[in-house]
Amino acid sequence: MLIANLAYAGIIDKSSSDNKKSVVIEKEHTNSKYLSLELTCAIFGAISAGLMTLMIKFGEWLFNRRTLNRILRKGLYFEIENHTIIELQNDPDNQPNFALASFNNNFYQSNLSNISKILNENLIQRLTFYYSRLKLAFDCQNELLEVNGKIDKNKETRSIPAHEKLYKKKEGLEEIRRRILATAQFIRQHLLAELTKIFKEDPTKLTFIDVLPKHKDWFEGIQKKEK
Repeated sequence: MLIANLAYAGIIDKSSSDNKKSVVIEKEHTNSKYLSLELTCAIFGAISAGLMTLMIKFGEWLFNRRTLNRILRKGLYFEIENHTIIELQNDPDNQPNFALASFNNNFYQSNLSNISKILNENLIQRLTFYYSRLKLAFDCQNELLEVNGKIDKNKETRSIPAHEKLYKKKEGLEEIRRRILATAQFIRQHLLAELTKIFKEDPTKLTFIDVLPKHKDWFEGIQKKEK
């Protein structure tokens, strides 16, 4: 009876074979807890390393995106700056008249995929409208040159019906060109103003735009006249 009371009181004889087994099991259970903690630390370490890698990759992506944004804006600025829309003498009915003196869309076309990914939607919309309209004006102007050539040739044959038909077509092409270039002239100014924001200095006064010393006087004279 005394032995039973002592057992219930929690006094265990560890010298017995059964109690030795329980001690071993208890130690193994304790060790398993420590291994679980080590495994947890390893998992958290792997997750932290993965997050750091993602953050670095995101930083690189953001840096590359900003760099590409600057490159695209500068390239578009110089291409649009070289588009020349000149105002001709008004028509007999006092309507304004325009001509496209120079047009190139190589940079825009070759970088269209990146432009659609990098630039904001509003700017993309204006660029798309501007370039599509200017291309239409360019094609219209080329067709107008062909019609003018036919009119000159038709004067020799003195075919009145053919002359009237060609002259009517010429008037239609001139009206299309007038409307397109009038709006393109306005959009061009706004695009240049928007794209100029990326420059830290005036793009028309960049340090690399210069001439050889022997041409200095001539070049500076031209710049003064433009001012």
